[in-house]
Amino acid sequence: MSTHPRVMTHVSSLDSTSGEWEGSAPATGLRAGEVASLPGCTASAPLRLDVMGGLGEYTGGLVLNLPLSPHIEVSARWRPEPSVAVTASRALPTPARHALVSPFEHLRAGGREWLALDRAITPESGDLESACTLVLGAWLEGVRRGLLPEPLHGMRLEVEGLPPPRADVGLASALCAATLVACARLAGADLDPAGAIHVCADVESVLTGLACGIGDAVSALTGERGALTQARCGSGQIGPNLHLPEGSLVVAVLCGGRDPQRTHTHRTVRAATQMGRLLIERILAHENDTRVGMGGLLSRLTMTDFVERFRDRLPTKISGGEFLERFGDPGDPHAPVDPREVYKVRSRTEHHIYENMRASQFAERLSHYARNKERQRLIDAGELMYASHWSYGQRCGMICVAADRLVTLLRRRGHDAGIFGAKTAGRGCGGLVAALIEDTPTARGALEDACREFAEQHKFIPECIYASADGALRSPGRTI
Repeated sequence: MSTHPRVMTHVSSLDSTSGEWEGSAPATGLRAGEVASLPGCTASAPLRLDVMGGLGEYTGGLVLNLPLSPHIEVSARWRPEPSVAVTASRALPTPARHALVSPFEHLRAGGREWLALDRAITPESGDLESACTLVLGAWLEGVRRGLLPEPLHGMRLEVEGLPPPRADVGLASALCAATLVACARLAGADLDPAGAIHVCADVESVLTGLACGIGDAVSALTGERGALTQARCGSGQIGPNLHLPEGSLVVAVLCGGRDPQRTHTHRTVRAATQMGRLLIERILAHENDTRVGMGGLLSRLTMTDFVERFRDRLPTKISGGEFLERFGDPGDPHAPVDPREVYKVRSRTEHHIYENMRASQFAERLSHYARNKERQRLIDAGELMYASHWSYGQRCGMICVAADRLVTLLRRRGHDAGIFGAKTAGRGCGGLVAALIEDTPTARGALEDACREFAEQHKFIPECIYASADGALRSPGRTI
């Protein structure tokens, strides 16, 4: 239980079908000045590095994330007016600030329609308006689902020091997680971790138009310093945090060069993967095979089953129009099949089968090294990262030149220099690389030497993030 003052003592009933408030909050007897002087509190949520399995969140695969020390802090305070005021600001590269205010009556009456924007939200761009909308959305959905009490007073939510635009580091989930925890602390309420995880994932999906798994939210809320979070997004299974073995380190390297067409690429790859999933389900149904229980998730297929029974029966390429005519719609609203697009079904599907296996083996290698200190296990884990990097590029077409070049430079240093493995991160398409290194001055020096060589070639100085951090539910926050 939070030690912050319990100001809210009433939670009004929620309509389970419409999600709208019934009735209104009772008066508290406090004057406006007294409300404004009540203490507020903060919560911090880490950004994240997807280390292995990132694309597998929509096929039920294992996703391993590292919570990064750069964090998002949200402060929550009471305000006397019956509304929610949200502000977001940044100091770099140019000072900027955005604010929005939503009266309670509009939120009560508007259903989900108020979430619609004139343009798509792109939270990873660091857009301040998007940040404000995500914060407001997380608070509102938390109240609707009963995770947060209905407010007795107005709310003031602030995001200060929003980081400048960078690669896909889970900014949206961090904003939602910090908001939910800050508001729960302000109310003196316990926050259900499982419910909060799903609110973060759902709000991000609604506001961005991109289906998001629970992996980022797990990291933002329950991540642990020096450990990887484990989530199987399709089934909702959350494993125990996997502590990095002593003597090893996972580093995030921001290297620039993101693909401007990454959103289109992601959707195309996803659509092709769902086409492969549909064809495999059709094959199983045609053969009346009930031994393979996919449950709509490719990750439940073994590599042996895929290679021996399905791989060569999937088309290498097929137009969206031909696929729809012959097989119908895979039914994924987040990745509709475009009749004009040509989809590489076999290779995109294959990536998910292999990546799920690699993620599981990567976790096993780290655990094995933690038990017996055989250095070869870290080398093996690094090789799995290189294989993942190759698959992102060759099977999915999701590697940019900059990320590929940096991985090549790191691989040249080799495990003798303490560089065990590296791969594109941030779900591909550039901007971010994950590296597994030895936690020694020699290995750090080799990593930084590779970054200097990269900077000479690409006129971009990479930023290395060595430290990790606790999730919002583990971080203490501050009273303000």
